[in-house]
Amino acid sequence: MVRLSVVVCSTGEPTVARTLESIRASVQAARFAAEIVLVWQGAAAPPSLGDDVRQLAILPVSLSYARNRGLQASSAPLVAFVDADEVVDPRWAQAVVAAFSRAPVAAAFGPVSPLDDEGFGHCQFVGVEPRIFDRPSTPPWVVGTGGNMAFATPTLRRQGGFDLSLGAGANGRSAEDAEIIVRLLRSGLGAAWVPEMVVYHPTKGEEERLASRYPYAFGLGRVARQRRDAGLACRYALSVAQAFGQAVRQRNARRRREVSAGARGFASGLARRGTGRAPERLLERLPQDVRAALSGASPRPLPIPSRGDPHFLYAVGDDRLLHLYVDPPPRLRRAVGDRQVIRASSGAPGIPAVHALAEQPGSIWLLEDRLHGRLPRLRPRGRWTVPVADWALALSGPPGPPLGETSQWADRCAEALEACPTELAATVHAALEQAGELRAAYVHGDLQCKNVLVSADGMGVIDWETAEAEGLPGLDLVFMAVMVDGDRPRSDAIHQLAAGRDPSWLPLRALLAQVGVDFDNLPAAVVAMLATWNAHEHARRDVLSARPAPRLYRDLLVECAPALARRMPVRT
Repeated sequence: MVRLSVVVCSTGEPTVARTLESIRASVQAARFAAEIVLVWQGAAAPPSLGDDVRQLAILPVSLSYARNRGLQASSAPLVAFVDADEVVDPRWAQAVVAAFSRAPVAAAFGPVSPLDDEGFGHCQFVGVEPRIFDRPSTPPWVVGTGGNMAFATPTLRRQGGFDLSLGAGANGRSAEDAEIIVRLLRSGLGAAWVPEMVVYHPTKGEEERLASRYPYAFGLGRVARQRRDAGLACRYALSVAQAFGQAVRQRNARRRREVSAGARGFASGLARRGTGRAPERLLERLPQDVRAALSGASPRPLPIPSRGDPHFLYAVGDDRLLHLYVDPPPRLRRAVGDRQVIRASSGAPGIPAVHALAEQPGSIWLLEDRLHGRLPRLRPRGRWTVPVADWALALSGPPGPPLGETSQWADRCAEALEACPTELAATVHAALEQAGELRAAYVHGDLQCKNVLVSADGMGVIDWETAEAEGLPGLDLVFMAVMVDGDRPRSDAIHQLAAGRDPSWLPLRALLAQVGVDFDNLPAAVVAMLATWNAHEHARRDVLSARPAPRLYRDLLVECAPALARRMPVRT
């Protein structure tokens, strides 16, 4: 049995071979089975480093993303993270495993000692006695550092891994390790300081050390802001004041500069809003055929959408948009092709044209028209929902084959049943069987106000990541009714349909009848839709993200399915 997974994230450092060799030696000394996962973000192909190393070649999104990919690939109950320029002590592997057997902790941290005597050590803190940290108010910088940390694998996965907005390469620049410490302690979980769990890091020169102070403190400022943690901000400010006073008393000009840089970084991180912009460095990986379609234009980074999986946007002039989907799920890959089928066949206006599309291992690049316009006003509801409903009817196209005969229906049913609550399994199964008799339709899949743009030329719809060429008829209409007031679903329209009525602001039943969802099959169709949305939400929760998707559609399914089931015809 593999007892420990060791994740090493590399951007191409030549020292990684030395790091891996030290891990092998430490594991051999510990006399238990372990695995090494190398997450490679270098521009060149990863080197051959032995059959015992599992290699993952990924885009250089950020350190947090790389660590999350390593966490996903780990199979042991414990997972440790070591930097690609470090060397672990021969006793390190044994100390990691022993830390979790001595106390019920979720994480363990150890010293990062100098590898040489040429400059300043990587970390300032020193602890020679083992400790357990379990108070939520404990400052993360006294607990440990990301260059030498280990976790109970299931716990770290339940926590969503590392925050993608933090860490080297991300907008937050650093502090993904500090943030997970804060999150664990706030969740009532403990972290151990293990003096024997030693790694060695090359020392820094004076200028390197000074340059590291600002981004490190910037990341801590971002953590304090994201967590709305006034206590953390006050404790850091106090530590800065004490360190600066000590430097003044000692007449240490170098230390004063370092502390000042840290103070500026923390203040800037605390004040900064938003998630930042798409990384320009990723454009170096742009596929040649997509680059040619740019016609010499230079993509301009746009703000990063707030979501669990990495998705980056770049403006190309004023009229085109470049998407980079990192590690896209199969469903998104299908949606890209289905969108083009829908645009060519449905006749609905306002579907952005695709100018170039390229798939690479772990990514999709898509260049499309950039639609312009304004979002419709939410009030009164009928003013925007009625014309959008007409557009959805135009989009749906001619009736397709019965859903039960389409290529993806069996997989979609299996996903819906796997994600649904046990007590609703029979209801959802019966609804899916009945819905399988409906004729497939083109659907956008996420038709809500935030994806509709209104202009003098009419309307257009963006965000085609859930498009289906063989989708549930009426899904767009019901989804629009559920999301009528914004980002959170409402159950009103579902309850009204279950009672045989329309919402006051939309003749929903008549619209559904136009796409083949009549009085008899409406309840089963709506239960199938609720189960489908719940499955999509369930899949998003499986993506490692420090901000996992809520259970909004699960709650909607639990609330509404029983009333709809009472109206479903009994099949004999």
